[in-house]
Amino acid sequence: DVSSTNSPDANASRLHVQAIVLSNLGRFLFRFSRLTEALAVCLTLSTIRKRLLGHSSHMAIAVIEYNIGLIKHKMGSSVEAKTHYENFLATATLPIETGGVGKGPEGRIIIAFARHQIGLLLSIFGQKDEAMRTLSEVLALRKSVYGNDHSEISKTLFSIAQIQFERGLHNQSLSTFNQVILMARKVLPPNHMIFVFSLSYVAQIYRARGHTAEAIIIYEKCYAVAIKAFGHNHYVVINIVNSMAQLRLSRGEYGQAAAAFGRASGLVVQTIVNSSCLNQGSVITRCKKKVAKCA
Repeated sequence: DVSSTNSPDANASRLHVQAIVLSNLGRFLFRFSRLTEALAVCLTLSTIRKRLLGHSSHMAIAVIEYNIGLIKHKMGSSVEAKTHYENFLATATLPIETGGVGKGPEGRIIIAFARHQIGLLLSIFGQKDEAMRTLSEVLALRKSVYGNDHSEISKTLFSIAQIQFERGLHNQSLSTFNQVILMARKVLPPNHMIFVFSLSYVAQIYRARGHTAEAIIIYEKCYAVAIKAFGHNHYVVINIVNSMAQLRLSRGEYGQAAAAFGRASGLVVQTIVNSSCLNQGSVITRCKKKVAKCA
């Protein structure tokens, strides 16, 4: 019966099936960093959802806005990403009876995710004060749901500590990074990347203060976690080894510095690294020059 297959109900059923398939496809593409394809899927999915729902102020559509924001963020389109996060929040913060997520725990969790992303973008834009205010609000939201110890709270504290570091507030930053490390030990796996990056920042603070011996000890701890988190040949591990080598050189520990620079150079040669993350050729050249300087 042709009329039944073209009926509004039949068309709506087809659109629902398409939406489910596209939603799963979009998640798959994003997971494997096929961002251009994931973006196209999200835009198509948004059009279908609007046809089904008849308006744009609905959480099913707002969630797509959030996902587009994540994709744009990862693609480096920071201004567009912020717009999509704000579009999401415009719906999410509506009263629950008009389509928002409400003020309960689940609603606060959802809003905190988007606000956290906006805080990171504000920092990228150089709006450090506004970024700090936003992330402090996120921290309060998350603590109101989770209490004082939770993985999401440790991630928010890490973002706050980064901004403190970037602003040269090293005492505050050191205190916050230490909070992150202590909390992460309770709530995250021992080889989580947050340990690597927190320890790296702490080492940089000690290095800036001229406490090079302490900085080397912290970099050694950082290296031990990094090889378990990323593997021996990851660019993060290479950068840590290179930093340790530079510190050894500054302390006149030429033999140890030469060995470290040689190790860093060897790791680069063994590794195929994304060119946006690391310029292999320049690192190899720098390492070789510093090995020669140590000889």
